[in-house]
Amino acid sequence: MSRIKPQKSRKNSKAAKTAAQPLQREWQRIVNLKQKNERLEQELEAFMQQCMDALRHDEAEMMDAILQQTKHLAGFLSRKSLAQWQKVELLEWIHQNILQVTNSPFCDQAQLLDLSSFFEGLQQSLGPGEPPPTPEQPTNKPKPGQCHHQRARQDTATEDMFEDLFADFEQEPQPEPDRSAGPDAETDDSGYWEQLFEDFIREEEEAEQARQSDTNGLRQLLKKSSINNLFRQLARVLHPDREQDESRKAQRHEQMSQLLKAREQNDLFTLFSLYEEHMGQSPLESLSEDTDNDLLALLKAHTQELREQQETLIYADPLRGLLYDHFYDKKPKSRARNLQQYCAKLRKIIDNERQITRSITSVATLKPYLEARYNQMPPIDFL
Repeated sequence: MSRIKPQKSRKNSKAAKTAAQPLQREWQRIVNLKQKNERLEQELEAFMQQCMDALRHDEAEMMDAILQQTKHLAGFLSRKSLAQWQKVELLEWIHQNILQVTNSPFCDQAQLLDLSSFFEGLQQSLGPGEPPPTPEQPTNKPKPGQCHHQRARQDTATEDMFEDLFADFEQEPQPEPDRSAGPDAETDDSGYWEQLFEDFIREEEEAEQARQSDTNGLRQLLKKSSINNLFRQLARVLHPDREQDESRKAQRHEQMSQLLKAREQNDLFTLFSLYEEHMGQSPLESLSEDTDNDLLALLKAHTQELREQQETLIYADPLRGLLYDHFYDKKPKSRARNLQQYCAKLRKIIDNERQITRSITSVATLKPYLEARYNQMPPIDFL
């Protein structure tokens, strides 16, 4: 009998070790992914700072060129020799310049205040007898078979200060219903979009139910005795009353607050991380087997969440996502080259915009530009 017991003990020990291996592997994946995401966050912050430093000077020059051009163009708004369609084009040109400036992260508040003051003075100089052109469609320059072109409008609070000067003088045209398929075509189209909307709502509800199920599952798991034991063991170690030194007591108080917050928010990762840090061993070794299956499922769900978080980190900040799409490359030299090439292109655009501003010295020199804009010449692609 004395020989059998040790063999049974070794067998049970081996079985327990084998059962714990999936949990250990999944936990290690989570730790690795967490570290990877933290490194990605730091790399993205450094990348964004690199972009802002490289672009700041040339982008500021671009904003200055657009501001000067806008002021120059506004001086022609009161000219009687401009036809109605030309005034509409001039207003749209000015409007687009303002949107470009106000939506740029490189335009400072002083420039915006200067532009606001300029247009307030301009509006007063126009007087009540010289209202801005109305949004009606020009009739003295028709284009057979072609409607006046539209450009996208962007909501911005800064537009309010130009509200009296720039109305939304063009409305987005509504597409005509397709009647070629018979009288039911419009009804079918309405049903199609209604079905899309219902599908979207259903998918959102299913996703919310899945999130709620995960939350409830984690909450139930945290109530199990083996998980609660981890919390109680850690709370005894981190309790501030165990420290006599005031500085260490303050540190323990902060750690204890972190632990309580983790429990309140069902933050299993923080709870396990604190346990591993302060108890000197993996929390998985202290759990009973009754939690294995539930815990493994939750750990796998958290692993997937961390994998999906990598893309979320990139586009959490819209500006960072834009810079990433334009300039990012795994190789630092390639990133620097992308930025240099863009700045070289931007300087050419700045020179071109300043040249346009200098060349417009009269209504006669302005009209060819308005004609080109009316004929829908493709706009320059800015960042």
